[in-house]
Amino acid sequence: MAGHIRHSGVHVSDRGKPNSQLNINTLAGIYIGVVLNNTDSLYTGRITVRLIDFGSKDSETICLLSTPFGGHSKISDSGQDITKEGEAPVSYGMWPQPPEIGTNVVVAFTGGLEQGIVMGSLISKDRNHMMGGRASGPAWKDGDIKIGPVVEKNPHDDTDPDAKPVDTHLLNILVEQGLNLDYVRGHSQSSARRESPSKVFGITTRDGHVFTLDDGDATGASKNIRLRTKNGAQILLDDSKGFIFVTTQNGDAWIEMNNEGHIDVYSKSGINVHTEGDYNVHAKGSINMEAEMGVNIKSSGDNGIKLETSIGGIDVHSALDIKIESQASYHLLVAGNQIIQGARIDMNGPGPESATKTTVQNQTTNTSVIKSAASRVPEKHPWLGVAGVEEKTPNSKGRTA
Repeated sequence: MAGHIRHSGVHVSDRGKPNSQLNINTLAGIYIGVVLNNTDSLYTGRITVRLIDFGSKDSETICLLSTPFGGHSKISDSGQDITKEGEAPVSYGMWPQPPEIGTNVVVAFTGGLEQGIVMGSLISKDRNHMMGGRASGPAWKDGDIKIGPVVEKNPHDDTDPDAKPVDTHLLNILVEQGLNLDYVRGHSQSSARRESPSKVFGITTRDGHVFTLDDGDATGASKNIRLRTKNGAQILLDDSKGFIFVTTQNGDAWIEMNNEGHIDVYSKSGINVHTEGDYNVHAKGSINMEAEMGVNIKSSGDNGIKLETSIGGIDVHSALDIKIESQASYHLLVAGNQIIQGARIDMNGPGPESATKTTVQNQTTNTSVIKSAASRVPEKHPWLGVAGVEEKTPNSKGRTA
């Protein structure tokens, strides 16, 4: 009967039943294993596991990776035309990263399957602080303990029970973004080790991308949803402070909306808006504008430029000359007195200087708006003005699309 004992995860009769004499030694039930290999030539997430209960190499087996949700449409519904989307199967669901080598996993076996199924990973002691949100905490820095983003505790550290090595990569990002002293927008408080039972639900990838849903700590702080990449690009929806915050990796562009009704936008390089229709601004308060380099306004349509006040006056002050030029008539109509004062008033001579027109710039990256008084005019994609465009991508055949 020894020849029927499952030891490789493959050599077992699929016709046997768990309670049959043939399969009396077949693995069935729940076992603890350690991951030996997590690469899979079939790209289905299979991993090689050694069953701890058996210890020897004979207990190494290839196990299938299960997901909480997923599947594909019926293969039987596929048509004969291999080029048509409607005649091919469709897959859907959640795709997790396979556990790293050395991780303890729970593996389930049934008597009728050729392979085990990985049901989940086991959490090791002091190895889950980064789970949930890459939270900050007591950090070793320059021989002292300070609050900062941290990684997991070093297993050789038997000094301070809570201090961990500083996450230098994330700390440098927070400094560049100007958020290193902001314990809401910058530092995360969402960790699997913050309280028990935990109020944090989150996904942290091996490389450091984070998706967090935090129900908040005992004081009501840190109630938020956070999506942050390894390099710091972030979308934060915070219920505790009442704001929505979006920032780029280096913090050179960000936007925030808060419960007071404010919308704050910062851009280091420029804010560019292009609409195919009207661009409307209405304020019940004041509209205040200031440009340190100058203000350029141009109208290309028949309506021209119109200024009107319903109650107050119009004041124009210039530190230098005021030049007004018209290629047609110049009309001036006042219902009251016309008051003119100057050191000298010249009528019809000597000739006045021409007014300087608004500078029109070529839009070299555009296909629709070729010239504009604006220095940058976004268009409907594909737009060559965006940065970080990848026009080629590798595929499984080594080609590029």
